[in-house]
Amino acid sequence: MAKFINPFTDEGFKRLFGQEEHKALLLAFLNRLFEDELVISDLTFLDKEAIPNHDKGKGFVYDIYCTLDSGEHIIIEMQNKQQDYYLQRSVVYTARCLDRQTRKGQDWNYGELKAVYSISFLNYTQAGLPETLIVDGQVLDRNTGKIVNPFVRLIYIQIPNMDKTWEECGTTAEQWIYVLKNITSMNLIPSHYKEKLAELQYFEDVMNEASMTEEERIRYEISLEAYREAKNVMSFYTRKGLEEGHAKGHAEGRAEGRAEGRAEGRAEGRAEGQEEEKREIARTMLGEGFDILVISKITGLSLEEINDI
Repeated sequence: MAKFINPFTDEGFKRLFGQEEHKALLLAFLNRLFEDELVISDLTFLDKEAIPNHDKGKGFVYDIYCTLDSGEHIIIEMQNKQQDYYLQRSVVYTARCLDRQTRKGQDWNYGELKAVYSISFLNYTQAGLPETLIVDGQVLDRNTGKIVNPFVRLIYIQIPNMDKTWEECGTTAEQWIYVLKNITSMNLIPSHYKEKLAELQYFEDVMNEASMTEEERIRYEISLEAYREAKNVMSFYTRKGLEEGHAKGHAEGRAEGRAEGRAEGRAEGRAEGQEEEKREIARTMLGEGFDILVISKITGLSLEEINDI
């Protein structure tokens, strides 16, 4: 009976998709995601420091940054907590990756530009996106629906929207995401899954906790504890914010006799609860000695806000 690594922890996600020795798994996933569109035979991991980790105090850490054998650039992120302005940030950092290609000397020309794909695994549903599992954003002509600029692609995978069974999944990409979401509740990956997706045998081996070294296990346990604690604190303060919002809304509604008071109270309560939730998570993680950039990534707080706690 296997015990599997949680792929939504920082260490688990990097082990699955961000290590040279296991890059066959990232290749397999990308080929499933771009099935019938791209055939990727190899990729190269790039130094994540090539893109600044933060800008003017606003923390943003890339999980994976690589190029395909055909030259396209891929940025991959895992987000467990809804971030303020995440859609805007994903556009800016995709543009930054495009801009870096222009800095290759005087002989460079725009004909050498390669597309940049930003793939975001979101362990929540992002406000402003369609309520679907995979949102594939491209620059389209509004009249014809045809692609007019193929050099920017923003893909958002909203994990909670995977509400299908394995049998109901319509594509191999959906089946991959199904396994990602449900792996920690499995004892083994069923054989008929592996018959459909041969790479799941390797996935099973790599993500089995028994395959980790002692050092890897220690890092993973720290990462898992941070993930659990963040989720617990977020859950608590979200409930608290909702309760306070409902109470305030009803009080204002009774006092003013208007439904708008209830709605405003609920909204304010949620907002206050969410902000306090972020600060509490950051305070706890600082006490445990976590790196400030990691704290910023999990909470969405700026480096300046964390330093002020």
